[in-house]
Amino acid sequence: MAIVLESMAGRTILFISDRRLDIQTVALLDRCCVSIAGPLQPSHALKRLRQGLACDAVIVDLNISDQLMLAVNEILESQNIAFLFARYGSSEPFSKGFTLSSNIVELDQIGSALFGRFPIH
Repeated sequence: MAIVLESMAGRTILFISDRRLDIQTVALLDRCCVSIAGPLQPSHALKRLRQGLACDAVIVDLNISDQLMLAVNEILESQNIAFLFARYGSSEPFSKGFTLSSNIVELDQIGSALFGRFPIH
């Protein structure tokens, strides 16, 4: 778990999705001292972000509508919040992109993409 601690520990990550995070992923993130905001439904997340919801990064479910995805992208870019799009669940063989699951290697890849390899001080 030290791998994930290096990039994600002490951070608050907002999850935007119509679905819940699986309990193993939540437990792993909690053990790694990652604060979890959400998951929030996309329209509610947009409203909260516009109101100044504080977070260090956002992970957006790839399954949200294109229109909401564009609106989320726009507000996150305007607020300089690190974000990425990910599939929820287990990764598929030969799939590209990020998968949000309880797989520590995949979480490390997400953490590295959002924050780099350097811990916060």
